[in-house]
Amino acid sequence: MIRGIGPENPNMRGAKLAEAFAACGFTNVTSFLTSGNVLFESDITDVAQLEQMAEEALPRLLGFEREVIIRSQADLQKIVDTAPFGDLRHENAGKTYLTVTFFKQPSKDLPQLPFQPEGKSFQLLTSVNGALCCVVDLSTGKTPDLMQYLERQFGKSITTRTYNTVTRMLAKLS
Repeated sequence: MIRGIGPENPNMRGAKLAEAFAACGFTNVTSFLTSGNVLFESDITDVAQLEQMAEEALPRLLGFEREVIIRSQADLQKIVDTAPFGDLRHENAGKTYLTVTFFKQPSKDLPQLPFQPEGKSFQLLTSVNGALCCVVDLSTGKTPDLMQYLERQFGKSITTRTYNTVTRMLAKLS
């Protein structure tokens, strides 16, 4: 998962991202959706090494720097298997927006969960396998409010995906 990808930049579009990851020697590379998701296989199991390889390739091949956060199929499966949102459903046009925030390094500064910051329209529900699962009440708030809060609390070495994106990535990997 690449943080801060904007598909309006031609070098940040899926095909270009996939080409950069393939140039790293990764196999079965494919981009997924338009928000900086690249799926691939590698014999290398050291996540920090994989992230470094991708982060070094982006400026060299595509002309921009971004943080890359890599999670394995097994990591994503652990999140989904815990059913972190219970009966809640992600509703883009409705009132609940379910997110999963991935940390570059595990955060030791999480509050006691679940946690709802005072006056905010979102709740930090649970941490699963190093990822923070949150829900935004869209009837009274917006997702940028959550993103800004998370950056203030945990820094910018994070990236957030909807729970639907996580489950769809997992299905594609299967």
